Amino acid sequence: MAMNLKLNTMWLWLVLTAVAPAAGQETPDRVVAIVGEHKIFLSQIDHEYHRKFAQRDVGDELETRLRSRILQRLIDQSLVLARFRDTEIRATADEIDLELSRMREELALTERTLEAFLVENRCSMNGLRFNLDWQISWKRYLDQSLTDEVLQKYFARHRRQFDGTQLRVSHCLLAIDDSLPNSETTTLELAHELRKQITSGADTFENIVATHSTTPSKKRQGDLGWISFEGPMSRGFTQAAWQLQKDQISPPTRTPHGVHLIKCIDIREGVKPWYDVKQPLRKAAAEELFRRISEKQKTMLDIQRITQ
Repeated sequence: MAMNLKLNTMWLWLVLTAVAPAAGQETPDRVVAIVGEHKIFLSQIDHEYHRKFAQRDVGDELETRLRSRILQRLIDQSLVLARFRDTEIRATADEIDLELSRMREELALTERTLEAFLVENRCSMNGLRFNLDWQISWKRYLDQSLTDEVLQKYFARHRRQFDGTQLRVSHCLLAIDDSLPNSETTTLELAHELRKQITSGADTFENIVATHSTTPSKKRQGDLGWISFEGPMSRGFTQAAWQLQKDQISPPTRTPHGVHLIKCIDIREGVKPWYDVKQPLRKAAAEELFRRISEKQKTMLDIQRITQ
């Protein structure tokens, strides 16, 4: 069953701002991983990296981590696609060929070829076909799986994340000194010990903040005011805070800023119904499905990473 997907929406994933390779440079197409029988190519990582991060000034260490993260996402997508194999959910070769034909027609209107477009965007035909396969198959699966009934149940399980609930929180932040060996491990051990002192009654959260916190908020006993699930704190911090009830202290929580102990001071309950937050609800539910399927598939398929 062919999908009538508009080109300008189908290509949202495909970079339009990527930096084109230097003249004469060929897009690498070395195999970097094999998931079951499916091969993942270096050009796919190269394309995704330049699509997302080409405009950012990052060092070699961060670039390596980002590329590793991209590879893991491609592996997980391959695992999910393997789950759809031999089902009506999986895109057929004819459907992918039809989308390629539409792309060629659209590009021809601007006197461009698909081959030139791939070079400009650091993408290979292997990578393009994989992305089209993923877009078609995953959309079809979500359309079947994320019914209103399913979304309402997901909302009921995660209500505070979506209904506009706000938390007033305070924190103690322990900085990590990257110049010292084992600094992260030592800092996490200290955070666990400090939390034990608070929960046992041997010391107070406020005193721990005054003694150990490394941020200006220590002058306010660590008070950060009211926060929402959407921000302004980092996602790792927010997810930890949203597990708390009033007056509870979080386990040590690692973020790019260091290690936090978070205290929930107060809760302002939200009132939004599920249908007012359907889009973010669908996005979160889709990501949960993605993780669940990929984790299960990891126990069923061989994953081989190839280094050279």
